[in-house]
Amino acid sequence: MKINQIAWSAVFCICWTLLGCAKQNEQKTTNTTENTSETSKASATQDSPAKKTTKPASKDKPNLFLEFTITGGELDGQTFKAGLKYSASDQTTYEKGQPTSLEFSRAVVEGTKLEIDFECSWNGEITKGSRTMVQPGGKLVIRNVGKDPKYKFERLYINFKALTMELTEVGDWMPRASNKKLIYAGQGKVTAATAEAFTSRFAKRPASVSTVAFKYRARAIQY
Repeated sequence: MKINQIAWSAVFCICWTLLGCAKQNEQKTTNTTENTSETSKASATQDSPAKKTTKPASKDKPNLFLEFTITGGELDGQTFKAGLKYSASDQTTYEKGQPTSLEFSRAVVEGTKLEIDFECSWNGEITKGSRTMVQPGGKLVIRNVGKDPKYKFERLYINFKALTMELTEVGDWMPRASNKKLIYAGQGKVTAATAEAFTSRFAKRPASVSTVAFKYRARAIQY
């Protein structure tokens, strides 16, 4: 009799132990599932960041640039494009009774170690149509600021002798605190020019250029 009781007690203990283990395993499985679910949600949140909204280009602040192609001389057939800034160093200035001056300074040429200065002037307002350069002329200066060995000069000066230009797009004048501004675009061609190259600060050598074709979008200020 005692043996049977002992046997049943042992069986009961074994069953109770197995039941407890089963519950523990079930709890672990539940916890693992919940943790996996939470991890997946967190991962999904990280992998799917909030959508970035790209602001459209402002009509009042489009990209400004100067692009030019040289024929003749050591840069024959090469095209350069420089981004322009919304600043006094890169703008056209119009004042009634004075020549309208277009001037870009230290504009960085894309994909190179070059900087450029470009300037010329004409008589009249900033409106669509053709323009003739005011003498004694304008100039294009190419500066090899990064000392790129591809270019055999420190500075290349191209002095304009004859230039024709067409203003193709002209925006509306927008009032500011002390002046007005607009964005306009144009294109033109230097049909006669002289050139000289500086290999150091004072040392220079002969250079040549036949023509310079250019186009641009720039800011103009009216005083």
